[in-house]
This record gives sequence, structure tokens and C-alpha cells, in this order.
Amino acid sequence: MYVPKHNQMEDRPALLAYMRAYSFAALATSGPGGMTATHLPFVIEEEGGRITLLAHMAKANPQWRDFAAGGEALVIFMQPHGYVSRRGSTTAGRTCPPGTTSPCTPTAGRC
Repeated sequence: MYVPKHNQMEDRPALLAYMRAYSFAALATSGPGGMTATHLPFVIEEEGGRITLLAHMAKANPQWRDFAAGGEALVIFMQPHGYVSRRGSTTAGRTCPPGTTSPCTPTAGRC
């Protein structure tokens, strides 16, 4: 996964704290059926300098076959976020009226 240098974090305790705080993550794999992703709750363990990610996936989810054979996987931990409605969104100190598009452009005098 591409991470720009200015966004890279090398602080291991901070990384572990982040993963534990936001432990509902996306597991992405690639297999014979193509790319697959599943959101799962993870338990993060560290012992002897080794980090282990534990999760439970339903047997009915075919994704488990992708990494059961030793394939690579990517787990993406994200902060909580939410939908931002265009209704009442604010840009540059202006509130856009419902039904208009963002961003508001103060120089145009309207949204």
C-alpha cells in the first residue's frame, strides 16, 4: 500500500495503540476469484516483538480460502468517519444551501 513519507508512522507503540483503538478493520486478499475485502473486528497481540492480528471469519465467507493457502493479505485500520451531507455543509465560512454543490466559492458569491 502506498503511504507518502510525510504520512508514514514508525512509532511502534503508537501504531499498536491506533490498531487497538480502531480494531474494526478491513481484511483485503486476492485469490482465484479476484480481490475480496471483509470488515472484521480484530484483537491485536504483541509478544516477543511479534504482532499478531486475530479475527474470526464465518466459514460461509469464501475469503478465508485466499489466505488459508498462504496468500498475502492487507489489513486496513481506519478511524471512525461518517457521511458528510451536502445539506448544510460549510466551506470557506459559507453554508451551502440544500440542493447546491460544494465547495462554496466566495468569489462567485454563491455555491
